[in-house]
Amino acid sequence: MFDAMQESCQVVRQSGRSMINPKSPEHSIPPESYVEVRPVSGRTIEWGEVYCIYTDGGHDIKRLYPGDDDEHLKCVSFNESEGFLPYQLPKSEIKGLALVTRVLQIKSLHW
Repeated sequence: MFDAMQESCQVVRQSGRSMINPKSPEHSIPPESYVEVRPVSGRTIEWGEVYCIYTDGGHDIKRLYPGDDDEHLKCVSFNESEGFLPYQLPKSEIKGLALVTRVLQIKSLHW
């Protein structure tokens, strides 16, 4: 049965290998996959969940945790083993947040 996207959801494209999960590949967000996200303006962040973070530079998909101080969030990739290390993101640079609700992998069919 087709499960329609939730109301008010958006789709963004993941690029790069930072969200490949070497410990649990089935929970990865592979490069070039599409990700369904639900905007979370005005809601409490669920620490450890995966979010799409919008900044002036575009968007990034990371797990979020409290930052080192009240002015930052800690952004964590699944794939730290390939050098995608956690970083502190100033809250002032965040233009929007959206909770990742599902990963959509689209494959071309050649008949």
